[in-house]
Amino acid sequence: MNTHQDHLHDLWRKFVDKQASTQEVDELFRLLEQAGNDELSQSFLEQYFAEPITGEGLENEYWLSKLAEIKQAAGKTPKSGTPIRHIPFRNRPWIRYAAAIIIVAGLGSYLYTTLTRPHAAITSTTTSKADTAYNDVLPGGQGAILTLADGKKIVLDSLGNGIVASQAGTQVALENGSLTYHASDTRTVSFNTMSTPKGRQFLLLLPDGTKVWLNAASSITYPTAFIGKERTVKMTGEAYFEVAKNPQQPFKVNIHDTAEIEVLGTHFNVNAYANETGIKTTLLEGKVKVVNRQSAIGHAAAQQSATLTPGQQARLSNNQLSVIDNPDIDQVIAWKEGIFNFEGAGLREVMNQLERWYDIDVVYEKNIPTTRFYGKISRKVTLSSVLQGLADAKVNFRIEGKQLIVTP
Repeated sequence: MNTHQDHLHDLWRKFVDKQASTQEVDELFRLLEQAGNDELSQSFLEQYFAEPITGEGLENEYWLSKLAEIKQAAGKTPKSGTPIRHIPFRNRPWIRYAAAIIIVAGLGSYLYTTLTRPHAAITSTTTSKADTAYNDVLPGGQGAILTLADGKKIVLDSLGNGIVASQAGTQVALENGSLTYHASDTRTVSFNTMSTPKGRQFLLLLPDGTKVWLNAASSITYPTAFIGKERTVKMTGEAYFEVAKNPQQPFKVNIHDTAEIEVLGTHFNVNAYANETGIKTTLLEGKVKVVNRQSAIGHAAAQQSATLTPGQQARLSNNQLSVIDNPDIDQVIAWKEGIFNFEGAGLREVMNQLERWYDIDVVYEKNIPTTRFYGKISRKVTLSSVLQGLADAKVNFRIEGKQLIVTP
């Protein structure tokens, strides 16, 4: 074997072992496209499919951009229903198809920590990879709808930096992807609502400087200026708060008129989706008091409440408030960091997250299996890529338009 072939073998080995840098991957594909390397490229491809896929991957965004470049260069994609490994490789562009096959076929296990039930090996779904990969749903992104006091709605997804509204002496502006408020007159206060549809999330800077990250299918209602003794907002869905400190004006979060969080200055996450099991408040920094506003209705007893310290979580479910020590903080705030964290998550919990982020409807054709998943996946990949990572021996998935069909 000559030096040129040795170098190609070294690059290929690094690629398969997930040790190649982005520069080395670029060099590998460039060399494989050169004349005279077709036979060697064919042997590499056959070797790839003959070996199990193991190890850690490169950055997700890099692989997705490589796949987009490959598909664009090839000028066409396989037809739905065509098994991915059986695409004919004819003429010089075949290596681009090969690269696309490698990335698509291996994406679920190449990019992510392996997702599997305890002691159960990964298996592919009964749906062909081609059906899943090319009948696909793109991930969500940044965007929201701002509803002003007069009912006017402003879609923020495609707007650039600048003033988007003026109301009651307050200017509302987009600044580097977040919404900010600048009040010149606080004598008149109105209320705005920021809402994120399914498939969107957004960062809001409240008039007091508090930062609020809204997850998909969430909302927050707040005044254009905080006056009085308290700063009160209402929310639904899920949000992460970094509250500006002001001991003279405590910050309060009202959740469905069911629970209330009292804050001085702190970082915390609230998960209050209607289709999840109760309301979860997780404290990362500072101190909060969680109050069950329903516990004293019709009773003489005082409301249930719990004061959290960092690393604790309050759960309000079935009108009962409890405190959990040492919850998985990484899992709680994974959405804010652009990650799905499915460590120990059940199937319905996983599907709820996918439904909100990919703006789809999940349909269960039969009873929901008791499968649990383990691992982390980027929220920046397509739905089919997530499903390949979630492949499980007892669960099969099928994408039909904006519906995700789940069958045992």
